[in-house]
Amino acid sequence: MIKFLRGRIFEKLESCIVLDTGNIGYQINLPLNSPFFTAEISEEVLVYTELIVREDDMSLYGFEDFKTLNFFNLLMNINGVGAKASLALLSVSTVDELARAIASKDTAFISRANGIGKKTAERIALELSDKVESIAYNLPSNNEVTSVVSGNKAEACEALMSLGYNKNEAMNVLKSLDEGLDTQSYIRKALTLL
Repeated sequence: MIKFLRGRIFEKLESCIVLDTGNIGYQINLPLNSPFFTAEISEEVLVYTELIVREDDMSLYGFEDFKTLNFFNLLMNINGVGAKASLALLSVSTVDELARAIASKDTAFISRANGIGKKTAERIALELSDKVESIAYNLPSNNEVTSVVSGNKAEACEALMSLGYNKNEAMNVLKSLDEGLDTQSYIRKALTLL
């Protein structure tokens, strides 16, 4: 409904800011590590937002970019993880760090967030590990992934997976290697980097 707001920071509170958009002040909840907390009062900013409407509450959540906003919404789709828990998760690390933790099912890292217990961390890892792999390992889009691991690279990727390496780790390393090598050369070079 409200996708972004542009305005001047009117006030900074413990976990939110008040954004003056010209005669209207919006209170926007933010991750605790948000760069908006380091901005100056009266500084003009653009905040990407999500309006969450509940039976007894209507709150606005804000982020510095669409990537973080989309990750917030991805987290909120998990049963038992609401807006506050999603914000807590985004408060303890960057999106990339959190995506890597989820992709590798590092529940200890995930449960560092306030209000996230072991069972919730396990559910997050289980439900999102496949969905966040492209973020976690900076992989290209699906069409590009196919070209990244085609031919000898695809064979090398399968060999590395049979040795116990994660598919996305293997693809990420293979993506960085020169083209035109034979399968064995890809495997040898990848093993030195993994």
